[in-house]
Amino acid sequence: MILAMETATAQLGVALLEDGVIRASIHVNRGNAHDELLAPLCAEILARADRSMADLRGLAVSAGPGSFTGLRIGMAVAKGMALALNIPIAVVPTHDAIAEGMAHSWPYRDTESFAVCIDAKRDDVYAATYRISGSGWTAEAPVRVLSAAALVGRLPEAAVIAGDGAAKVHALAAGTLRLHPEASAVFDARAVAWLGARMLAEGRAADPDTCEPLYVQDFEVKQGKNLLL
Repeated sequence: MILAMETATAQLGVALLEDGVIRASIHVNRGNAHDELLAPLCAEILARADRSMADLRGLAVSAGPGSFTGLRIGMAVAKGMALALNIPIAVVPTHDAIAEGMAHSWPYRDTESFAVCIDAKRDDVYAATYRISGSGWTAEAPVRVLSAAALVGRLPEAAVIAGDGAAKVHALAAGTLRLHPEASAVFDARAVAWLGARMLAEGRAADPDTCEPLYVQDFEVKQGKNLLL
């Protein structure tokens, strides 16, 4: 059984995955409350599933980029649990987790180009591009921080956009981009659980002593706007 945590944005989530099936999930959209709510939600979801900490065989935590504070809280809780329980931890890139969620939910199975956009505040987004083919996804370009307007100019017409920064990109696109119907949500802890389970099965566990969030840019420092996707 794997416990997954999503703390990269204002949406806080936890999920339990057992034998490939999501047994329970909880999602709370309440900003600036991750430090208060994350540990109680972990206890609550185990109680809902009639499980205990001793039943856990792994952890998965969203790595970012995203909210600096949220990522630090999620990583600290996950690392502490991994060390205390002596179980492996998967540090899951947030954009890849959203791609995983899209592969589960996007209704079209021909190859689709899409961009995952996480709000980087002000006019910027953390963006990465992917393709869905069949029931899986492949990365086309790594995460970059750039302005929403610059991203519009770099995406092909009719590309799908998703993530909590997608709405402000779509507003600048003059109808040339498609907004995923669930674009306002980061695809929650269930997607972190699915991808984290695969990472652990492939031997891609992180070292809980040294693993860190993926920031892309320094906190409150502007850089990298001119990097192309």
